[in-house]
Amino acid sequence: VLDHRATERTDLDDEVLAAARSAITSMLTSDPAHAEAYVERVLALSTGAQKTRLEQAGAALSAAVAAQTAPSAGRVLSAGLVTDPGSDDPGSRAEVLVVVQASNPVLLGGDPQADRLTLTVGMTRTDAGWLVDSAVPA
Repeated sequence: VLDHRATERTDLDDEVLAAARSAITSMLTSDPAHAEAYVERVLALSTGAQKTRLEQAGAALSAAVAAQTAPSAGRVLSAGLVTDPGSDDPGSRAEVLVVVQASNPVLLGGDPQADRLTLTVGMTRTDAGWLVDSAVPA
């Protein structure tokens, strides 16, 4: 019984980490030729205060992406749980510390002169899966 619970816990942790990695990579990947699609994609990966903030800043974000001189890309170098998800019930929350390498770290609040960024990413379980509720430079 204990081994089964440990396996379920590991699976849940892996699910949260995979969702955070995927969402942050997507949020760092933009193409000025498809700025509105970028905003739609980022909104679909977000929930709560993060989604509200992005909805309010959608036009400015789209304009910023459209003004890029080239597409941007990012990748997660490392990710680890800061807080455990507890369960996979809707409303459950976990925090993930993520280190990324990005050609445009400004997309997530980073220094434009740096190519690496450390973020604390809040993840909330919704009916659509684990979504980002916050992404704050650490």
